[in-house]
Amino acid sequence: MKKTIIGVFVVLAFATWIYPQTSAEQGLRRYLFSPDLLRKHQRELQITEDQRRQIVQEISEIQSKFTPLQWKLEDEMRKLIDLIENRADEEENILQQLHTILDLEKEIKSQQLLLALRIRNALNEDQLRKLRNIRARTALEQRQLRNADRRNN
Repeated sequence: MKKTIIGVFVVLAFATWIYPQTSAEQGLRRYLFSPDLLRKHQRELQITEDQRRQIVQEISEIQSKFTPLQWKLEDEMRKLIDLIENRADEEENILQQLHTILDLEKEIKSQQLLLALRIRNALNEDQLRKLRNIRARTALEQRQLRNADRRNN
């Protein structure tokens, strides 16, 4: 069990190292919004019934592809951990398994981006502006809470 936990930690640390958040990714987030943010603020954004139907349909369509990919990724990560734990495995096998995982992660990221684009395209400019303001306000509130927690500890 301890080996498995260590293996998971190593794989996750490696994945973070492979996919650091770049300034380009941060720039993308300025223009794209999560379904959760939209759902939480749909009233403030005055989402119409047609928009809601379209967005829910897009989420359902992408989710039907996304969920099996997540399950497959989990399975492939476990296989990689097993390969790493088995010291007799060749580097080539481990790297091949890593490429399988990276391909799945690429597909997941593609689906996430596609959903974010479809959500953005369903909204008008006023709603997008409001979402940017909501996100900025939320980020400021979170920073203030973290700073307050640091001062209290």
